[in-house]
Amino acid sequence: MDRTISLLAQKIFQHHTKLLRVVTCIAKFGYWLYILYGLVEWCRPGTWQQRLQRRHRLLYCIAAVAFGSTISFVLGRFWKRERPFVTHRDIRDILPHKANASFPSNHSMNSMAASTMMLHFHNWWGLPFFCWSLVIGASRIACGLHYASDVLGGFAMGAVSTGIIRNSAAARKGIYRISWVGHVLSEIIRIGRKV
Repeated sequence: MDRTISLLAQKIFQHHTKLLRVVTCIAKFGYWLYILYGLVEWCRPGTWQQRLQRRHRLLYCIAAVAFGSTISFVLGRFWKRERPFVTHRDIRDILPHKANASFPSNHSMNSMAASTMMLHFHNWWGLPFFCWSLVIGASRIACGLHYASDVLGGFAMGAVSTGIIRNSAAARKGIYRISWVGHVLSEIIRIGRKV
């Protein structure tokens, strides 16, 4: 089934070179929207309390991504599922990639962890970023880098990472401390620029 979905995705785009370029670009650089959003939110003006609250929430997103990435790294050490372009000759790696572990799709996992954490905090940006996660996952399949199950597994791991970090007292305590230190340092830099 996984192979069939990958072949179908590649067949859809094989005659649309311009669309394939867009899909390839999303597969390679789509996660940069999350980084750009984080930088803008961290630096965006507002009251002292608003800036602290935004930075605190961003650190929750980073913690969910870091937790998921750690689990993915450990899982990859025990089970190295080969990528579709390695296992099947008829699936091309449209975007050149090293033949490391295919499961889970880290791009899908990290984007889902960040967007579900945004949704948890009732940040309206969470919904467009959730949809963008689906687009990133689909692009990774179309480029032959992951099976559909890798992407779905990544989505599940990202959502679970959000739930674990959100409900962890240790994570809450650590994020609270880091957000205060980061916020104070950012405020000192901001005030220093004004002087």
